[in-house]
Amino acid sequence: RTLTVIYSWTRSLAVDLVFKDQPYSLGDTIDIGVGLNALRDAKVRSGRVDLVYEVRWIAPDTEHRPVGRMIRPGPGGHVMNSYALRVPTKKMVEHRHSYVIGSAGFLDPTHLEADMNASYKARIHIHKDDPPYAFIKGASMVWSLVAVLDVAWAVDVKLAKTVKVLFAPAAG
Repeated sequence: RTLTVIYSWTRSLAVDLVFKDQPYSLGDTIDIGVGLNALRDAKVRSGRVDLVYEVRWIAPDTEHRPVGRMIRPGPGGHVMNSYALRVPTKKMVEHRHSYVIGSAGFLDPTHLEADMNASYKARIHIHKDDPPYAFIKGASMVWSLVAVLDVAWAVDVKLAKTVKVLFAPAAG
């Protein structure tokens, strides 16, 4: 006897994210409306919205280079230490890091029938802390709200929309 698992590669849900199209600042709260339209019957295990922060910059690659040796007396004789520094090379490298800065669940396990529309609310508070790598000169920062739905026996649904978050690194 064989068990056949039906796994659908077709989209089961259409998702929309609605929020005020305005610049937000660190410490603000974003009110989000999540609209779901079931394209067919779907069992959704969970739904959440993440606030994702992505930072990118180009910088010279670095390599370890021995700088020299220093000899200093230690117990039982001399101790020899070798030192190495990270030195830039001519090769340029793109650095790209992505962080989930905040997250809000909006949906518990539920069954959506075909053609059903549902709407949910979520709130994400933007931390007041400076985001990672924010002080790197020439870094580009992109913030987005990403809806993630875990759908049973189907492709998980993801939708990302860019959100404006104003951030001015304090002059150092």
